[in-house]
Amino acid sequence: MIKVLKYLASLVSLAPVSLVSSCVPIISNNPNIKDLHSFDLDFSNPKEFGGWEEIKKNYQQEIDKTQVKLEKLELEIKNDTNTSDELKEFMFQTTVYMTKMQISVWKCIVSEAEFNLSKKLDKDKSHFQSQLEQTIAFINEWKFIKSDKLTEEEKIMSKWDVEIWTRIQAKLKSKIAMIS
Repeated sequence: MIKVLKYLASLVSLAPVSLVSSCVPIISNNPNIKDLHSFDLDFSNPKEFGGWEEIKKNYQQEIDKTQVKLEKLELEIKNDTNTSDELKEFMFQTTVYMTKMQISVWKCIVSEAEFNLSKKLDKDKSHFQSQLEQTIAFINEWKFIKSDKLTEEEKIMSKWDVEIWTRIQAKLKSKIAMIS
């Protein structure tokens, strides 16, 4: 449990002070990756990011690395016998689920890169659209779960997170409209 708390404390120390009450996913230290707090999802000029091949490579590497970290963290939380179920649930909501949503958005970026690299083939378009729809649904599920279990004070504290994910959802929906 001490490891988990130290890990969460290190995440909070990386986040800006105004975000301490917000949910914190596993944060990337890769300068080529847009994490939760800087998602703009605008790759209209992929050359700024080294091209679609580089975008795909960077995000896929980060997905793989973050999934390994996440699996270790999930096991550590589940196997911790010294932590209450309420605190475990809090850790899952604030770190695990947020990181899974972040990975899902990164998968959309990889799918977008594959779609553009493939000369916009129908099968890649279908995969990209499916990934976008799954991510939008995943975010909706989190909003529903989150709002259902929070006190009024926690709802106020999490308003910022909901706004971020709502903005990301809108951008994902606009990408669906663009490719349809």
